[in-house]
Amino acid sequence: MVPCAEYSRVKLNDGLGHLDDRNEMRSGMFSDEHEFLEDEGCTTKSTYGTTDFIHANYIKGGPLLNTFICAQAPLKNTQEDFWRMVFQEKCKFIVMLNSAVDSSTLGPLDSANRNHCPYYWPRSEKQFLQFGPFRITCVSVDSKADPLFTITKLKLQKVGGNLADDECDEELLLEHWQWDWQYLGDVHWPFRVLRKARQLSTPTIVQYIDGCSKAGTLVAIETTLMIFIRGAPITKSLILQSCVFVRLQRRLSVSSALLYLFIYRVVLRWIEPYVCKWYERAALGLRFKSIGFIQKYTGMIQEFSRITPAY
Repeated sequence: MVPCAEYSRVKLNDGLGHLDDRNEMRSGMFSDEHEFLEDEGCTTKSTYGTTDFIHANYIKGGPLLNTFICAQAPLKNTQEDFWRMVFQEKCKFIVMLNSAVDSSTLGPLDSANRNHCPYYWPRSEKQFLQFGPFRITCVSVDSKADPLFTITKLKLQKVGGNLADDECDEELLLEHWQWDWQYLGDVHWPFRVLRKARQLSTPTIVQYIDGCSKAGTLVAIETTLMIFIRGAPITKSLILQSCVFVRLQRRLSVSSALLYLFIYRVVLRWIEPYVCKWYERAALGLRFKSIGFIQKYTGMIQEFSRITPAY
């Protein structure tokens, strides 16, 4: 179970949630090998959670220019809550860093940990999906604008109530960027995503399957870059401070040493033009191809991932 910090969590304020639907989530949150043992002296709650809960936290303040929301990948029974959050926060940019499957036609083949979520957005033009009072329509799909991400432009409408089926009281246009991030050797893509997020006045949603590890890594990179951009004092523990800043607001962010090293590698790529001293460039691997941090990092990533890097 991934904890969700209470003081920074996103709260759904429209009162549309239902505790009955949340109770049905229990069967999908644990695999079959888990057993719940009840003692005569123990009592269980028939309901749990609150109607304003969604597994997402704000990350804001400090050096950040804009607000981020690190969110867990929507489950089958939380898709409506996810779009409630998007509509409430007026989010115009969603970054999805895990894969998705159509659970009705293709599901998991075994009991291994799932690194995907069900499709919660329409994937072809003019197609729409309805989750409660929210209708999501696909405006366009672009697989060429970015070399890694599939960019889907969506229209989110709140319909129903006293309105006719073809009417809505408000609509929101947004972009959904999706890519299954597995390989840690590509250090260029965070700059493209963060540059766009930096230009928006509304919160940017960063979504991963657990909502913290890789999602928090991307926000930690932005935190570090903004410290440089703002001209704040630079210390030896700069990246550690950025990770602590993120983890205080979203628990378990940057959950592995590899992700921590990835932040170093991305930041090194950003400051590369400003490293002028000969011995520093040699130690970092910017001068010779056989020695330095970059070469050791690349070799380690290829060994752990066991895939051929994209050329």
